[in-house]
Amino acid sequence: MSESTLYQFTGSELTPVTWCQVGEETVVTADSWRVVDGQALGLHHHLERFRRSVESAAPEAVASVQKFIHVALEHIPPTGEWFPRIECLATPDGHLFRFYHREAPERVTTAILATAPHDPRTQPLVKGPDLDALMGLRKAVAPAGATEAVIVTPEGFIAEGAYSSLVVWPPSGEEIWVVDSSIPRIPSVTEKLVADIAHSQGIAVVGKHMRPEALTDHAVWVVSALHGVREATSWAAGPALACDSERTRTWNRLLHEHYTPVTA
Repeated sequence: MSESTLYQFTGSELTPVTWCQVGEETVVTADSWRVVDGQALGLHHHLERFRRSVESAAPEAVASVQKFIHVALEHIPPTGEWFPRIECLATPDGHLFRFYHREAPERVTTAILATAPHDPRTQPLVKGPDLDALMGLRKAVAPAGATEAVIVTPEGFIAEGAYSSLVVWPPSGEEIWVVDSSIPRIPSVTEKLVADIAHSQGIAVVGKHMRPEALTDHAVWVVSALHGVREATSWAAGPALACDSERTRTWNRLLHEHYTPVTA
């Protein structure tokens, strides 16, 4: 059985919460990242994204956020693989912070895509409020054999995966494409790190308006904090994708080199 515990921040420490204690609450923002033996990838970016969201949506909670983060990080064991989640919630009595300590699931290296049937996002720039609805998208495309749903705009352009960001290699292999900055989506930490590695290797990173049907013979990466880079092996009822498993393995090794100790 996997280990997981929910904690609530009291202002100075974390105390366990039973699920029967969870009441009328809504998620203001949340963030999570993979931890491997006390190290994480791009953790300061995750924490900064969380702080910015709290500052924007719950300014009265800003004074407590840094202490909460410090205490939460102290609860992550120095060994093992974990996927902790920090969250700020709105309740009838004000805002509170919670920490979900949980084991990381097994890392997956491939994904099967499907175009999402609709876009349920209410706050496309903030991680957290729409997580349940986005999980609903994954469930909706599962009967087609897909493991990730790709949200498209009303104009038909790719926005993001339900729990991921998409990076595309065109057939030339001389540059990588990411979703154009004009399309609202969560700023992806893992995508940023992939782009940083590309820049360091002299590979251009180009923002694009991309339609699924135009990606035939392109390689598509599904990137996230949980799995790193996954190679999309197919797109249900969509384009025939190119695959380069060796390149995917190489870039996952490059990402692993950027793991740093877990500190606030």
